[in-house]
Amino acid sequence: MILIASLLLAASSLSACKIKKHLTVASANEADATLVLQYEHGFEHYLTQREEQPIRGKMGRERTLFRKGGTCLLRDGERIGEDDPYYPMYLTDVFGDESVRLIEKFHKDQQPFFLNLWWLTPHKPYEPAPEPHWSQTAADGISNDQHCYRSMMARMDYNCGKVLYTLDKLGIADNTIVLFLSDNGGAYE
Repeated sequence: MILIASLLLAASSLSACKIKKHLTVASANEADATLVLQYEHGFEHYLTQREEQPIRGKMGRERTLFRKGGTCLLRDGERIGEDDPYYPMYLTDVFGDESVRLIEKFHKDQQPFFLNLWWLTPHKPYEPAPEPHWSQTAADGISNDQHCYRSMMARMDYNCGKVLYTLDKLGIADNTIVLFLSDNGGAYE
């Protein structure tokens, strides 16, 4: 199978990836998963939330998968530690900030790039997004899950805006293709 990242890498473009690991090959060994991501999928860099159990299952049950999302990240085959700036962050903010960082780096290095950014939002477990998005999405007559979902979507929209603003600020938006897709669909409520 030929994937777009492999084709772009062969054409001297630099690839980057933020991806949910369960979209790749499930592996009990993180080093094996690293090889799959880097070599079979064609990415030179990635940042992902580990799918490791029982950690991920526990975070899902406790509804902390996003709020403590930075605590279980894997960057280019290495677990990030407590000293990493992403460690205490909300997962959607991590993905937004890393995307902005990479775009700025690629632009500074005058390097063409392919950035594959997979937001985990909207996805259960629904959790409150950080302020101001939690308060801004409150409404009468909605359930807690609906409020969480709305706040999570607002936070993702805010981070999409940061990425698009960065492209504009650097003057490369007119020479950049942006596709926005979702594999998670709508909520059941």
